[in-house]
Amino acid sequence: MLKEKGISNAASSLPYAVSKAAALRMMKAFAATQGPKVRVNAVLPGLMLTEWGKQFPEERVQQMKEAAILKKVVRRSPLEKQ
Repeated sequence: MLKEKGISNAASSLPYAVSKAAALRMMKAFAATQGPKVRVNAVLPGLMLTEWGKQFPEERVQQMKEAAILKKVVRRSPLEKQ
């Protein structure tokens, strides 16, 4: 998802697309400057149903869920109390 949204115009907003592109570039720069001394990796959670993510209709949420590798979306913030 990071690569897709960081290099295409399919993102839903300019700030979102710019942040994805910056994260992708940062990972490539870390890999180029730090590898092979350290392994460079990133965690990309996919859709998180935060205040912003809850704007999507349920049909679109399902589409994103099916497109995700783990076939799920995060319905709560990991920082919220259960």
